[in-house]
Amino acid sequence: MHQFRRKGILLVSSIPQFVGTASYYLRASMKGIIIHSIAYGDYSRIAHILLETEGLKSFMVRKGKGNRSKNNHLLAPLTIVELEAHLRENANIHNLTQLNSAYAFQSIPFDPVKASIALFCSELLHKTLHNDYINVGLFKFICNSAIALDQAASPANFPIAFLCGLCSHYGFEIQLLDVQAKRFDLASGEISSGFSAQPSLLNERECAVLAALASTDSDVFSIAANQTERRNITETLIAYLKQHLDMRFEIKSTSVLHEVFSD
Repeated sequence: MHQFRRKGILLVSSIPQFVGTASYYLRASMKGIIIHSIAYGDYSRIAHILLETEGLKSFMVRKGKGNRSKNNHLLAPLTIVELEAHLRENANIHNLTQLNSAYAFQSIPFDPVKASIALFCSELLHKTLHNDYINVGLFKFICNSAIALDQAASPANFPIAFLCGLCSHYGFEIQLLDVQAKRFDLASGEISSGFSAQPSLLNERECAVLAALASTDSDVFSIAANQTERRNITETLIAYLKQHLDMRFEIKSTSVLHEVFSD
């Protein structure tokens, strides 16, 4: 399991409580992560929230009037929340009864670089997660990643480390086969020095950076890489993700990400 090195982080999973019938029930104090939200009318938004034990769900959220509405800041990408909601079986959109912060970010809302990274990660998740997809390990990885981003002093390598962890939780982990690796195989996800009929999308230096960032033992924030290397690795991993998920999508926030990290 890919994790960021960090200290003093404790995530406590709540035990769900059910009330009602099989087709209608009230869940108490669910933990979730904001993946995406979109405006619905003048004073509402539809929020896509990844729940720890129920997977990805869509909720109607009342914003209220004005920019100071309580729920506005809680819908930012990767925000960790506690919520109560009425869940209906087979419903596309559920009614949210309460939404509160479960972890107060100290830097992401005020740091344009970190906010851009959070947007990039949330867009990746929005494009690749399916409704009702349940993966508790993935949920904890995203929670820990969001907290690590908030606490990071230098987050330039974070998008690559997040992509490596995401690939691992989706079932196609990046694998280092040779410490002298010179190529990355897009089909197998292997970093090796072996021959392949397909050209490597990464050069030898980029393979070394990727191998270090994919390692579970690495302090991902201290690994040296320049802007060009990070950009090439990021784009290659997105291509790897699309190929193995057999999906076609565009990550629009990559342009913003590359801009904020321009040398």
